[in-house]
Amino acid sequence: MKYVLFFLLCCFLTACPNPSPGPDPNPNIKTYAFRFTEVLPNPDGRDIGNEYAIIRNISNDSAALAGWYYTGKEITHFTFDNTAKIPAGGELKHGTGRTNEWLNNTLDTLRLYAPDNVLVQTITWANVGDGKVIIP
Repeated sequence: MKYVLFFLLCCFLTACPNPSPGPDPNPNIKTYAFRFTEVLPNPDGRDIGNEYAIIRNISNDSAALAGWYYTGKEITHFTFDNTAKIPAGGELKHGTGRTNEWLNNTLDTLRLYAPDNVLVQTITWANVGDGKVIIP
């Protein structure tokens, strides 16, 4: 008897089609173009001028970083100006050449904000070894 029930259950499960996905539950959710894809808070050797964060444009269009900003432990607020643009799928390596440390090696959090002050991404790390790249 249990084999018959098992057989019928298997037939039922294979006969039932997968439900088709419905409409987007919230079509008003905004998609943002930029994300951090790599952070190097503790480069081999000297940190000053060699720390960086890479920001990628994940959209299908070229987009300006004007008004985008990020915060962290060592840098309280950095806003991109009107000249920063990233092509679709392109990246911007930001931070190399700075004259101060801006990413803390022992504990830090980078927060990326859109121009409308929406928090888009958060990356946190602790005790990063020399040369270790953080990939969120």
